[in-house]
Amino acid sequence: MVGQTLAHYKIREKIGSGGMGEVYRAEDTKLDREVALKVLPPELAESEERRSRFQREAKAIAALNHPNIVQIYSVEEADGIHFITLELVKGKTLAELLPEQGFPLRELFDIAIPLSDAVAAAHRQGILHRDLKPQNIIVSDEGRIKVVDFGLAKWTSTLGEEGSELPTVEKTTAGVIMGTLPYMSPEQAEAKSIDARSDVFSMGVVLYEMLTGRRPFGGDTPARVQASILRDEPPAIARGPEPLGKLLEKCLAKEPSRRPQSALEVRNGLEAIRDDWRSGELQAPIGAGSSVNRWWSALVLTALVLVVLGIAFRPGRDADQVLRFVNPVQVTSAMGVEDDPTWSPDGGQLAYSSDRSGNPDIWVKHVERGEPVNRTADYEGLDCCPSWSPDGSELGFWSDRDGGGYFVMSAVGGAARKVINAKRLRESSHFNAPQWSPDGSELAGMIVEDGKFFLEIQPTDRRQARRIPLPGAGGARNDVTWSRDGRWFAFVDGGYFRDNLQLWLLRQEDGAAFAVTDGLTRVLSPSFSRDGRSLYYVSNRTGSMDLWQQKLGADGVLEGDPIPLTVGIGMRSAVLSPDGTKLAYSKGRLVANLWRVPVLENRSAVWADAEQLTFDEALVEFFDVSTDGRRLVFNSDRTGNMDLWVMPAEGGALSALTSGPELDWHPQWSPSGDEVAFYSLRSGRREIHVLPLD
Repeated sequence: MVGQTLAHYKIREKIGSGGMGEVYRAEDTKLDREVALKVLPPELAESEERRSRFQREAKAIAALNHPNIVQIYSVEEADGIHFITLELVKGKTLAELLPEQGFPLRELFDIAIPLSDAVAAAHRQGILHRDLKPQNIIVSDEGRIKVVDFGLAKWTSTLGEEGSELPTVEKTTAGVIMGTLPYMSPEQAEAKSIDARSDVFSMGVVLYEMLTGRRPFGGDTPARVQASILRDEPPAIARGPEPLGKLLEKCLAKEPSRRPQSALEVRNGLEAIRDDWRSGELQAPIGAGSSVNRWWSALVLTALVLVVLGIAFRPGRDADQVLRFVNPVQVTSAMGVEDDPTWSPDGGQLAYSSDRSGNPDIWVKHVERGEPVNRTADYEGLDCCPSWSPDGSELGFWSDRDGGGYFVMSAVGGAARKVINAKRLRESSHFNAPQWSPDGSELAGMIVEDGKFFLEIQPTDRRQARRIPLPGAGGARNDVTWSRDGRWFAFVDGGYFRDNLQLWLLRQEDGAAFAVTDGLTRVLSPSFSRDGRSLYYVSNRTGSMDLWQQKLGADGVLEGDPIPLTVGIGMRSAVLSPDGTKLAYSKGRLVANLWRVPVLENRSAVWADAEQLTFDEALVEFFDVSTDGRRLVFNSDRTGNMDLWVMPAEGGALSALTSGPELDWHPQWSPSGDEVAFYSLRSGRREIHVLPLD
């Protein structure tokens, strides 16, 4: 039907099919919008039962008004063809997004709670879905959950009284197979009377698969799948908070009376578990016991967001400005990593790095309106760390294209040209944004040769470049920035993931350099004020990553102690707008959990062999196994501060060894196992401490 017109709908492409019809993307020429058309094929329209079911789906959806349920526009017939017009949801199904090992807990809750709320809303209207499965749940491009395909819905005023219904089928190119059987409740699989608790069971199957990456009931034939649903208990859940596992076990009970009695009860349970998990009250993940003699940690970065805040200045001399933050506005909210914001010269747009497209790209977003635009969609590799030219016409960025280096492209998109060769550094997991001179005639980028770090300053007219050595001893340099008067560079000495980084100032005129911070804490993202009399940076000097201000004399000499400007925000990178009235920063955190994997004799281990031991949205950095192999000790910021924790080696409850504002790292067991050594800043300096476990 692609290319045809039904009434005033131009059919553009086929986007899905099932037992109750085919779905197309179409253009509504009257209202000038895109819609989805669900068409009942002519051979099915001859069946009165099929037409009745088709009409029932339309009535079922039309009776619902919920943000997580697809919206119906109309029921129509044209040229003898029956069809429904629906909201067109652009996105991917849960089946397409489901990771092999299951969703991280944050994403699971973000999907599961609105899903259960949508099912509860349908039940309140007397509607059973009866076909809940990952293929009928869409995550839109904006991140909204949509329940679709009510083709098997049952509309009844009393959910406790239901007629029988045979298992449904879906068509495939190989023939007719039992497409929804793995998600059926036992009573539905046996064609018995069903009520809302049948949908609860199906939802439990979906949630189980979301958590573990596999279905609870299986088999290589429909008969064996059905037998598994009727007889087998699902495999034990080996990850997630214990209350979550217990809730799913209840949802999958064979006897309806033993399940949660409504989808609303499931929704409320999920919300309570999520809130307890976020607060840190849930400390006991489920873990199956197996012997190990090698431990791995997995390191990922959580989703980051850009925020813009107005800044008010205290009256007085420019050098005495004190920032006050007002009216925060979240600018981006895509799932994934968003970082490295940079302002357009007029302060109206932000360029930043994001992996929302599947790989890191340079995106541009107006801070007050419109959707973000991908400026480097032409390249599937790594593009990151943008910086806007002073006249606003170009964007500089780092990319691994063409061997790696600093590139320049038009700010409205187009071909990129390499300006400076700069390969990726093994010593650092981060990259640097190229820096423009105040007049835009030069571009500076960090390079390394023979283990030495330099700033290479390349005139944009391709004249001879010059180099300035970067001092320091941290094995890498990060976050280079150029002052707006062109006199100074600021940069961070040390690998990006280290917690002891040092901020330096370097004079562009003669290369003279001196340290700004003591190197005891984590320091990132330096930037200069308009007049060059203040240096701002992000640091965990008091625990969380926040913004600090260091006042500078005319010759770059530090004036007074650094001033904290924010408390408890958890920034990653921050930059003032050109006029100094707004701040953009990315907000997020590093996340690492403990895993264990066996050392196998006959093959290398794979992720399917790995077992997760901690389930926090927090950072585990260092850990140690006790001599007897029975306990783990590690440092984590799971409660907001970097402290020491101990847990059984096979998984289980966590116990805090330290607490308070002091930062503690890198614990090591004593040979006897009754003491732990670690280093800490609790004395104001990096020193080694010993903690008796009694």
